[in-house]
Amino acid sequence: IIGGKVPDFVCVDGRKAVIEVFGYYWHSESQIGPLVSLYKESGYDCLVLWDYDVNAQVVDRWKQFLGGQG
Repeated sequence: IIGGKVPDFVCVDGRKAVIEVFGYYWHSESQIGPLVSLYKESGYDCLVLWDYDVNAQVVDRWKQFLGGQG
């Protein structure tokens, strides 16, 4: 739990990074900024993906976000 939120994925290799997967039905774009800011205040980088983004290319985006690690 980070700032009262439970991210979908947390980097566990010592880097402070989280990934949130938003569902179109449950989330709105207006939620992204405050959520990213909340994580940033706690020292975490945050990548937000939408449910419709999750496909064969999502691993490449994760690797890019995590600096080529993976």
